[in-house]
Formats: sequence, C-alpha cells, structure tokens
Amino acid sequence: MVARYCWSCRIHSQMLREGGVSPLQNLEIVDRFKGVFEFYSVAMKCQWCGNMNVATLQVHDGTRISEVASKADSGSNIILWCPEPSSAPELGAVPDLIRRPAEEVYQAKDTGAWRASILMGRAVIEAIAKDHGVTEKISLEKKIDKLHEKGIILASTAEDTHEVRHLGNEMAHGDFSTEVTAEDVDDVIAIMYDLIEQLYISKARRERLREKREARKGEST
Repeated sequence: MVARYCWSCRIHSQMLREGGVSPLQNLEIVDRFKGVFEFYSVAMKCQWCGNMNVATLQVHDGTRISEVASKADSGSNIILWCPEPSSAPELGAVPDLIRRPAEEVYQAKDTGAWRASILMGRAVIEAIAKDHGVTEKISLEKKIDKLHEKGIILASTAEDTHEVRHLGNEMAHGDFSTEVTAEDVDDVIAIMYDLIEQLYISKARRERLREKREARKGEST
C-alpha cells in the first residue's frame, strides 16, 4: 500500500495505481544512468479526493514491466512525486472568491514563480477590499486607505498592505529590473495571510464561539 499527502486535498491518503507504468525518455537523468537504472512514471489515484498524483520510479536496468508495476503498488522504488502538496494553510472559513486566488499565491511560490506569487498577492488584497464594500474605481492605494478609514483594518495592517502594493505595482507596470527574493515572497504572503486571518478566519472563529456561548446560555435557562 502507498500513502502520501495528496497535492489536491492535502490529506494523508492511500494512493492506488491507475493503469500501467510508462518509461521515461529523453531526460538527463535517464541518459546519465543508462544501462544501470531505468525510470518510469505512473498515475496514482488519491482514494480521498480522486485526483491523480504522478509517481516516478527508479528500478535496475532490465526489470520486467510487471515487476515495475508491482513496485509501484508497494511504493518501494518511488523516488519522486508530482505535484508536491501546496504550502497553503487551511482557508476553509474564507469565501471562494478570496480563497482560491490566495491558494494560487502559495502554489506560484511553491513552483518558484515568485513574481507571479507577488502579483497574485496584490490582486488578492484588492479583491478583499472589494469584498468589504470598497468597490469604487479608485487606485489600490486609496482602497487600502478606505479600509482603514472605515475601521475594517488597523493602521499597522494598512501600512503593511501598502508595502505589498508598492512591490506589486513595480511588476504590474513591467519593471522587472529589481531582483525578487524568497524573502520578498514570504513577506508578501505573510501580509496577505494576516489580512485574511483578521477579516475572515478570526471573524468566523468569534462567531463560532459566540454561537456556542449563546447555545450554552439557552441550555442553562
């Protein structure tokens, strides 16, 4: 039996082989170990969500296909999985129009598309502003300021969010001369998540606790 964290549902689930195994060709690693090892790919279906995970197997040269399939079933020779699970945290309390783009911010980071991650982070912040009633056709700068003016976000949160806006603006206007670092991406994601946590996750937690308190109060009367 093979089990791993599925890239899609992010649950540690059993993986079952779908179909046969396919030899990998025209890859540097295949050519490098030619005559010593062979490499195969196989589709493995997550038994929780039903989505496919692709496994790469390494076996000795000359291994029979039936034996390769057997090794895939046991997981004994799997050396790589694709895609990797996203680093995105659980965002279940967040509405889809915010949650899905926010998850893409993490996915872009995980694949090394740092600029895309930052640009998406900026877009998520603008979507959050619109979701909180700031729908005027004004700049993102003014939308962030309005969130603060309305008491929706703290002054410190507004300042942090403006930093994401500055960085995102540079790239949105085609200024790619400044090198983007992993630290830049982590900072953008941290600020975006703080905003989501304050406006959605904490709010949902407060409402849940309040409902439980009211229910207990009703039971005691």
